[in-house]
Amino acid sequence: MRFAIELSLKIGAKPYQLVKIAIKFLEL
Repeated sequence: MRFAIELSLKIGAKPYQLVKIAIKFLEL
């Protein structure tokens, strides 16, 4: 989860994109 957020920040993802990624990890 934390890794996904850090990776997204490096990519420059917008807040709503971070939420989508978080949801994907919760679904796993």
